Amino acid sequence: MPWGIKSMSEHTHDWKFYLTSAEAWEGMLSACETAKTSIDFEEFIFENDAVGARFAEVLSRKAREGVRVRLLCDMVGSLFLLGAPIVNQMREAGVEAVFFSPVRPWKFLRFKVWPLRDHRKLMVVDRHVGFVGGVCVGEQYAAWRDTLVRIEGAVVVHLQEAFDHMWWTGKKDSEKVFRFPEHRTTEDGFRLLTNAPHARQRFINATFVDVMRNAKRSLYLTTPYFVPDRKFFRVLRLAARRGVDVRLLLPERSDHPYVDLASNAHFRKALKSGVRIYRYPKVMIHSKTMVVDDEWCSVGSANLDNLSSFSNYELNLTSTDRRFVEELRNQFLGDIAGAAEVKSEEWKHRPFVLRVLETICLPFGRFF
Repeated sequence: MPWGIKSMSEHTHDWKFYLTSAEAWEGMLSACETAKTSIDFEEFIFENDAVGARFAEVLSRKAREGVRVRLLCDMVGSLFLLGAPIVNQMREAGVEAVFFSPVRPWKFLRFKVWPLRDHRKLMVVDRHVGFVGGVCVGEQYAAWRDTLVRIEGAVVVHLQEAFDHMWWTGKKDSEKVFRFPEHRTTEDGFRLLTNAPHARQRFINATFVDVMRNAKRSLYLTTPYFVPDRKFFRVLRLAARRGVDVRLLLPERSDHPYVDLASNAHFRKALKSGVRIYRYPKVMIHSKTMVVDDEWCSVGSANLDNLSSFSNYELNLTSTDRRFVEELRNQFLGDIAGAAEVKSEEWKHRPFVLRVLETICLPFGRFF
């Protein structure tokens, strides 16, 4: 089997899933309130609004109590936080706040550095409790259907190592791409995967392709943005052609309409290959999950698009623990129960203007 070490009867990890951004924030803030020694928080989008202020207040208060607090935010994702008063307030309280890869005025036209963003979402409290998922910090995301997992156990050591490495990378303030370690699998089947913009550092992308190639029965994927590279898309369609039950869940409308058009341009080939596509109609679904053969799963920050695969720093948690896999599988099945399936015949008769716009957007998919 391609899944690595199989789960054992004795479970050494405990976890809890949060299925909306608002629920996830409460779990994260609650963990911060209990911190005794350290809070390490890495976030792509940290807004300068009421939700951001809640996090800033808790982080500042814990820093004043003597807890070491480190906050790493991506400069582009958290642009409106840059220079905001709450950042100065946190720093004055003792919070170490760093912005990853600032685009300096003299580097503004060096477009190659713009896509190299820290898209990871990670928190570690007291080197004991970890949070991994796709949740951003900001009022506009409160109702989003997202997935974040709180976990305790041996894999948290790897989460801490991943944060420390990224923290050091961010503090170097350099365009150089730093090499990241490949993390081991724990005895009960948990493993941390990272992606970095380096040919031999794209562990998430390589693992996804590998597990899809080895899938025998089912392949369930949830992503807010589906603009895959050619290799990924080919392997996905080949899985469906050999009889694997391949199902893809996307938002009916994401927060980036041009990405939706590029995504829709892939539907015809996917449907023809036997991939079943569902669109979530209620709210924006921002989860990034994969479940394969009810034996392996992944949850984290990586989208199924070119930016996550080749340009961004990403972080996912994978597992072969039966209970963990089953929970993620049941979440997926619950989501598609309330989603609308895209039917091949109906899709062929969509408005001509949409086909034209999709064709226009498709060549730009490599930038999404």
